[in-house]
Amino acid sequence: MKGKKKLSVLLIVSAMFTLTVSAETVDWTESDFEYIHDNLEVTELQEEINSNQDDIPSFAARIIGDQRMNIYFQETGAVYSAVMDGTEVEQLQREAVEDPTLEVEVDESSVDAIISSESSIEELKNQLDDGGISYEAKTRTNQVKMFITERVVDILSRFSVL
Repeated sequence: MKGKKKLSVLLIVSAMFTLTVSAETVDWTESDFEYIHDNLEVTELQEEINSNQDDIPSFAARIIGDQRMNIYFQETGAVYSAVMDGTEVEQLQREAVEDPTLEVEVDESSVDAIISSESSIEELKNQLDDGGISYEAKTRTNQVKMFITERVVDILSRFSVL
């Protein structure tokens, strides 16, 4: 897809589902994302994410901070949006937000792979490279930010830093 970019900005997606795992009893070898989507309490998840600000790496904070993002799950068709104030989730809901600055498409099996991986960051990069997770920066500023971040992530991964 033209304009689609790859990036570790989706740490927020994996963080959202990692937090979901702690709130739900799910056997990830036979995950049921429809169950999660149907039973996810977005207000509880929002509070959990906001209470774990210290766990967000600084490079990820620069990427996800002050975004209006829509997250589309390909297999179930579920849609979530997050409006960020810095790295704090100001609004999290089960519908797309108008005028997003970032749109993310994710395949639930990619999230499964990231969660079950020994090296979640490396698996995240693999999923981004393989197209299981993709994004589109909607503003020129975001496009520049994402381009630079992609180059840095590529360089760091070549030196096995990630």
